This record gives sequence, C-alpha cells and structure tokens, in this order.
Amino acid sequence: MEKTWTYDDHRLSLYGHWDRMITAHYTETFLRHLRDCAELYLAADFTCRDISDLIDKINKPRLIVSPSNPHFREENNMLLSKDGTTLHFCIDRPGKAIVPESVHTYDSLAFHNAPSVTEIHLPDNTKKVYADYFTSLRPLTISIPHDCQVIKIVIIPFVRYDNLTFIKR
Repeated sequence: MEKTWTYDDHRLSLYGHWDRMITAHYTETFLRHLRDCAELYLAADFTCRDISDLIDKINKPRLIVSPSNPHFREENNMLLSKDGTTLHFCIDRPGKAIVPESVHTYDSLAFHNAPSVTEIHLPDNTKKVYADYFTSLRPLTISIPHDCQVIKIVIIPFVRYDNLTFIKR
C-alpha cells in the first residue's frame, strides 16, 4: 500500500490522492497523531476530493501546505484553494478569524471545527453569506460588508441562529 501519511516530531504529513478522508485511513494510530499533532503538513502531491471529513478530527495544529502543492495553499491558518478563492476550512484559534480578501466561496463546514473563534471578518467582496455555514452552540459575531445579503436556508438539521450576530460595516 502506498504511504499516505507520516508522523515525526509532532508533525503529521499527508501525501498523495485521498478520494475522501476515508475510514481506511483512520487507523487508531493515525487518529491519535491527528489529535496530537502540532503541525499538519499537506505535501506537494496531496489532493483530496472532499477534505471536510478531516475537519472534525483535527485539534488546532499549525497548518503548513507545500508551496508546490497545485491544489491548496495556507493563509491565516486557513486552508484555501491554490488561487485563494475558496475557503475549505479554518483551523481553530481563539479570537478573531480574518478571511483573506481573495475568498468568495466557502465550503459549508469551513468554520465547523473552530469553536474558539468568536469573531469572523469576511472580505469586502462578499455579496452573500449563508448563515447555516456559521451556526453553532457558541456565540459568534460575523463582520460583513454593508451590501452583503444573509441567507438562511437550513441545510443543517437543528440549526441555531440565536447565537449569531451579523454586523454590517
């Protein structure tokens, strides 16, 4: 079997194509390293069609993406598409998350595993935002442009909007 991950000195490195972050990759050892790693490194050849499965299993590591990875890049400890237009997920950090100006598309679970984030600043080019992407059990303030439309589509069962505060700037 092709090596798809290594763990060395608190750095978990992922390699190759992962069709999804499938259960076969979730050995007990892998999950322990995923929870305990201080750095999550995505190698140059790392690709993944659906990286959202990884979100629930990580524990606040520093995200590092190989500069030669053709699919992903890291900015502000967020995993972005290589061109910076899509935010795949935000690594949990206490306080404010500032989304880069290049982002205009968000994966539905982009902030799902960021419970320590209390404020999110969306870029000025944001024209609409789906409230469902930010719902949680924690209070959350989201700074959005003045002309941004907030849409509630209830794609997540038992969604809670009462903890969300959208502030137009």
